Amino acid sequence: MDINAVVAHYIKLRDEIKALRERHKEELAPMQADMATIEAALHKHMHDQGVQSLKTQAGTPYISEITNIKVTDWEAALQQIINTQQWDLLYRNVAKRAFLDSGKELPGIETSVIQKVNVRRS
Repeated sequence: MDINAVVAHYIKLRDEIKALRERHKEELAPMQADMATIEAALHKHMHDQGVQSLKTQAGTPYISEITNIKVTDWEAALQQIINTQQWDLLYRNVAKRAFLDSGKELPGIETSVIQKVNVRRS
């Protein structure tokens, strides 16, 4: 196997994929902008009509809600969770970077390492 040729081909493919993604991004931009304009117009129309959906022969636009949360005061939130014992509100996780940087082992923590081949330009 000619490793030099294999690596060169790999880098060529990676560059072509990157260029293709950029072209697609550029080609999709006007369509995505047009769709956003249509979504805004449909949202306004449904809001003005006081409806959550509109059934048409072509399809059904409808309004859905997405809820995001953000902790703005961790200490206050944590204290309330402790006081009310609402442990299900906490996400069980350990900060990977801090754990690895500590160099210490913790009971109940298991690490695994996956090896992956990467290629960089010379």
